[in-house]
Amino acid sequence: MLQGISNCLSGVTKLEPVLVLHLPQRGTNAKIDIAVQKKRAAPLYEGISGMSTIARISLDQYELMARHGIFDGQHHQRVELIRGEIREMNPIGIEHAMVVNYLNDWSMRSLPAERAWVSIQNPIRAPRLESAPEPDIAWIERKGYTRHPLPEDVLLLIEVADSTLNYDCGEKANLYAEAGIADYWVVDCAGKQITVMRNPIDGAYREVNSYRDNDDVRPLHFSEISLQPLQLFH
Repeated sequence: MLQGISNCLSGVTKLEPVLVLHLPQRGTNAKIDIAVQKKRAAPLYEGISGMSTIARISLDQYELMARHGIFDGQHHQRVELIRGEIREMNPIGIEHAMVVNYLNDWSMRSLPAERAWVSIQNPIRAPRLESAPEPDIAWIERKGYTRHPLPEDVLLLIEVADSTLNYDCGEKANLYAEAGIADYWVVDCAGKQITVMRNPIDGAYREVNSYRDNDDVRPLHFSEISLQPLQLFH
């Protein structure tokens, strides 16, 4: 999965029922030890399947690894923690990037600055689910944070899907619903539409609607603001 993480795993000690990772700290010769629960019996290295087939990582452990620069350096890749698994994220293509740029611009122009922050591809902490997804756009409560925001801080969450539509509307949607994200949008680049998911109950969204062309899409918490899908695909 990640060459950089694979390099770090050269110091893994196999114990039952845990693995201990001896991981180098950024900018030093020192190492930190992180004990992680084994997910299943597996060879220590499995090519591209990597970390997620070796161990289940807690959110606290993941954040500790991030603070020590485990995911930085020569082989840096975009990753996020999903239900205790470190997942590699797809590289950002030009269409994805331009849609995110437009959504950022629309957010900054439309959202009252004193009411919310606009967070771009930054983590949302879901401790109960051992997850730290990094959505493309999140509107979060405007306040000081000493840690990344929690689901209850999120006013609107948007994922842009060019090659990840099934994931964003499936596993990712279920994660956000279980976390209690009340207003989740998926921008479908291929279909040129916006799918809005609301009313999360028992780990699933009970209200799902799609909007195209000149349809007005209005955030749940800011109904005076609107977005038309065609604005994203000109």
